[in-house]
Amino acid sequence: VGVFKPADEEPFAENNPRGYVPHSSIGNPSNMGGGDGGNDGDAGGLRQGIRPGELCLREVAAYLLDHGGFSSVPMTTLAEARHPALHSAGSNWTLSEGGAGVGAHSIRASISGADLSTIVSTPSNSTSPPELVKKVGSFQEYVTAECTMDDISPSKITVGEVHKIAILDMRLMNADRNVANILCQRIPEDPDQFRLVPIDHGYSLRSKCDVAWFDWCWLDWPQVKEPLSEEARSYVLNLDIEADVAVLEERLKLENDVLDNFRNSCLVLKAGVKAGLTLYDIASEILCRNDPSGET
Repeated sequence: VGVFKPADEEPFAENNPRGYVPHSSIGNPSNMGGGDGGNDGDAGGLRQGIRPGELCLREVAAYLLDHGGFSSVPMTTLAEARHPALHSAGSNWTLSEGGAGVGAHSIRASISGADLSTIVSTPSNSTSPPELVKKVGSFQEYVTAECTMDDISPSKITVGEVHKIAILDMRLMNADRNVANILCQRIPEDPDQFRLVPIDHGYSLRSKCDVAWFDWCWLDWPQVKEPLSEEARSYVLNLDIEADVAVLEERLKLENDVLDNFRNSCLVLKAGVKAGLTLYDIASEILCRNDPSGET
């Protein structure tokens, strides 16, 4: 059992079922974000630095970069799927009908060279059903959990569990680590404690480094002010940053500015850990902004 997230149904992509549309594109076709040429981070996404239709690549990247399952990212890959429940009419709808209308945003060119999100229209006088669309997106292992961090106090979580999430988010510069994106599994041997499973990494690895204090829900948890364990310290110091960059470039075709930001965040994390800083020190003083309206 798994969770499939089609690239063309992501927020502000052409077939988003909720019709999310950037305000600048309404009534102004020239402002509609395109899906080709450069990493246009301002092309209508929820966060700058990533194009609609490419969040699924980040979902896969988080799993590929979670070496040895240190941070417990569920198994994730790219997949193709057809199903009547998948939304395919958005690119043919007007804005008033709920269509996204912001251009063709998809990963079809960078991954396979094939058009995997083209719908075959059916004439209005035809009685035959429209052809099912083959879509590409991320496919993630379904994880059973007791609840999310929405529902429990951080005091129920061990230092090591919090650190593994923080390390992942700092490496990826994840801009969407809210409490609903951390699943909690009760530990049978100690029912009062929980194992954390991070999900939803679509707003990681962006071309713009504007992560603010409120993007990391763990930043005000007391655990991040505690020293790292020898296991966590060894994990960070032994990360092969250039090997990880090669994976992102060769397998997911991420752009150079994204790779540079990833390289820099990992270098900062490693340098801070080597200097004996806590994760709180590294995150709050170096990697994220305390003033969301200021410069990075």
